[in-house]
Amino acid sequence: LNRAAEAIEPLRVATGSTQTDVAAAARWYLAVALARAGQPDAAAHEVRSLCDSGGTAAARACPALKALDERRR
Repeated sequence: LNRAAEAIEPLRVATGSTQTDVAAAARWYLAVALARAGQPDAAAHEVRSLCDSGGTAAARACPALKALDERRR
């Protein structure tokens, strides 16, 4: 809906959820919002966190991190 910048703060809050699945999903969508809002370094930081977690989110985060790194070069 082209409102990525508006989504950043609520998603940051959601990353603090005590429900790990909710927090991981929020971190993923935060990374997407940051990337779409023109903040690729911040997006990469969030994706790297998911990739390093080794959880179920890592399966999509690690390839996404590689793609983000290639775009930033």
